[in-house]
Amino acid sequence: MRYLFIFAILFVILQSCSEAESTKNKKEIPATERNSSIKENAPVDLSEKGETEIIDNLYIEYYPGEKKRIKFQGKQDVNKLRDGVWLHFSYEGNELSMTTFDHGKKAGPTMVKYPNGNIHYIGQYKNDKAVGIWTTYTIDGVSSDKDFGTSGE
Repeated sequence: MRYLFIFAILFVILQSCSEAESTKNKKEIPATERNSSIKENAPVDLSEKGETEIIDNLYIEYYPGEKKRIKFQGKQDVNKLRDGVWLHFSYEGNELSMTTFDHGKKAGPTMVKYPNGNIHYIGQYKNDKAVGIWTTYTIDGVSSDKDFGTSGE
């Protein structure tokens, strides 16, 4: 009987952990902002890829089930490689990052922000490699620099 009780407790604990893990990347959407095809109070997996469209070489990816909420956007070249400035937005519509590309390779300035809008880091890329001085900020704004040199070859 004692072993049965211990087994039952372990089962409940493991079940609770697996439920917590499965909702880790989920976010509840207010009913007024949900697509009508989504069940009320249904969590959305923010790591899922949503609907995409390309308008005049502008690639736009939306959050799943949310055509009004842009997740990524940026220009593509004729080979459908990222080219120019690409932006990543939070579910709420705030810019989270900006990276510049040259025909599929990171080239030029990049900036990433914390969800609260504070800058996380700023730097430069050349041929897909970090170059120059990159500045990283804590969430409270304290900065530190790291020099990646000039070779991006």
